[in-house]
Amino acid sequence: MRLKLVLLVHVRSTNLTGPTECSFSKCAEMRKAPVDTIKTYLRWQLINATRAHVLPTTFDNDKFDFYGRKLRGQPEQRARWKRCVNVTDAALGEAVGEVYVKQEFPSSGKKASLEMVRGIEAAMDQDIDSLNWMSEATDQAGYENRMFREKRSYHLFRAAAVAAALLVLAVTESALGQAHDAASLHLQSGEQIFKAACAACHGPNGKGMPKAIAGFEPPRTFPDFTECSQTTPEDNAAWKAVITHGGPKRGFSQIMPSFGQALSSEEIDKVIGYLRGFCHEPKWPRGELNLPRALVTEKAYPEDEVVLSTAVNARGAPGVESHIIHEQRFGVRNQIEVDVPVAFADQNHTWYGGIGDTTLGVKRVMFSSLSSGSIFSLQGSVLLPTGSRARSFGSGTTTFETFAAFDQVFRSNTFVQTQFGADLPRHTDIAPQSLFFNTALGKSFAGEHGLDRFWSPMVEFLADRDLVDHAKTDWDILPQMQVTLSKRQHVRANLGVRVPVSNTAGRPIQVMFYVLWDWQDGRLNEGW
Repeated sequence: MRLKLVLLVHVRSTNLTGPTECSFSKCAEMRKAPVDTIKTYLRWQLINATRAHVLPTTFDNDKFDFYGRKLRGQPEQRARWKRCVNVTDAALGEAVGEVYVKQEFPSSGKKASLEMVRGIEAAMDQDIDSLNWMSEATDQAGYENRMFREKRSYHLFRAAAVAAALLVLAVTESALGQAHDAASLHLQSGEQIFKAACAACHGPNGKGMPKAIAGFEPPRTFPDFTECSQTTPEDNAAWKAVITHGGPKRGFSQIMPSFGQALSSEEIDKVIGYLRGFCHEPKWPRGELNLPRALVTEKAYPEDEVVLSTAVNARGAPGVESHIIHEQRFGVRNQIEVDVPVAFADQNHTWYGGIGDTTLGVKRVMFSSLSSGSIFSLQGSVLLPTGSRARSFGSGTTTFETFAAFDQVFRSNTFVQTQFGADLPRHTDIAPQSLFFNTALGKSFAGEHGLDRFWSPMVEFLADRDLVDHAKTDWDILPQMQVTLSKRQHVRANLGVRVPVSNTAGRPIQVMFYVLWDWQDGRLNEGW
């Protein structure tokens, strides 16, 4: 009872909103109080100055009952271990933060944080400069203060960086930790999750938040989700990998954080579904229909890529033939292709080299359906007689090539690619017309539920026949393996062996391989 009485005396003699000026000479209550009461008051002051949670439970409960329950209306006290963590963090927060910064905050992170701070300062400067009520002298003083900010030492920046890092970490964990319990926050839809966790950087419309508001310089690869040409070539697995593990998982900026512990797999799928809605043009073929490129069979999907493909004769006459292929999309469903072959051959124990017949082609997607996993394209090409016919590097006549390509992907990541076409030379007395049929069967595998590196074993069945009397069909089989090389999966390689299975006389076994760069997904030196 005496302790409670002293607490009331202390409250009456103390300004709860600021420092008290009460002293023994000024406080009537203290002058009138008995000596025993004053002794009790001094004992209480000593106890109150000591952190209550390190004292016996009775003291801890009494202090919370008064300061927590009665003054602040707090219904119950936090667990003691949580309060101990707060005390430790208050005592060692910056020291622990400094260690965290050294381990997890590289120079690029420092640069990004500086850009964020300067962006915030720039926005504040614009607000201050636009204040009509501020006098010129006050504005000048504010400007000098802003200049002083630029001259602060690195140690102050490091302290600010530690605080900012811990603040961002705390806010992110708090907000996204709550987002994990979608039921409690009513974040049931992809739109709600996007606005709660993503819109601060990507903007409410998916175009990206303005730099002055976002507080950082967007990297070159920062997406605009309304640009169908950027988003439709990427499949959902690529987006899910980045959202789950952060930008570095696919070689993007560390500005994109990891949401794998904040959002469930189902919630991430909902966000991706909402992001897809920012592209309002349904005619763009989706990236899920972009199957692994086979060594010979042309796929139906239009691409932005450069391919260096090589075939080496492993049996028969020595020879090497390489193709430098450039493919580029234009419009919604179209692609141009340029194929320049370079050949080297041992002819009568002498090596000769030169370019072959250059191909110029145009492909157009006639039909694509993500729901059925199907895509169908037509292509027309002209093979210019740029290769030497005498050295067997070219046909010696202009040739028109046309083919149809149909690809089908199944839910198990198994796929079939087919190509059927004809080569129609202008002068059939120099080179015969021919038909060809190619098909590739394969399946893609990736660790971590499809979010990791892709491996795609395939086998091709290749048929070719000249349209002349008594001609026979040449059949080849071509087992192969494609693998993604870069984190971003925009650089891939394929290796296989082409083996003749009919009419084998004079037809060599070939070791074939290629390196592919999908330049739409990033520069060659990026994403590793």
